[in-house]
Amino acid sequence: MKRSFVSTQLTLITGREFFTPGEIDYLKSQNVNTDDWAYMVIAPVNCISAREINIQVEGSLLKRVRYHAIDWSLERLLQGQYCNDWYKVTFRGEEIALGVARDL
Repeated sequence: MKRSFVSTQLTLITGREFFTPGEIDYLKSQNVNTDDWAYMVIAPVNCISAREINIQVEGSLLKRVRYHAIDWSLERLLQGQYCNDWYKVTFRGEEIALGVARDL
């Protein structure tokens, strides 16, 4: 039986060599911003929570879902970088939480 790589652990990704050639494009297709990232964190999906936010775009108010880590210590893994986001995505056949820390 294949064991899940996200069941109870965190995976820190520090380079593009972790991904197969099509995986970055697959993440982009799920609205993950993969531009200029410093590192990523894969965590179990139950580590994040969704909240709805309102954003103003060209005079229109749009609703958007943003994810954040439920646990403060997990949220701290992305602190100190320029722009940090959590995503709920399907990756390698599993639903995961993906934290992306971007460079300037």
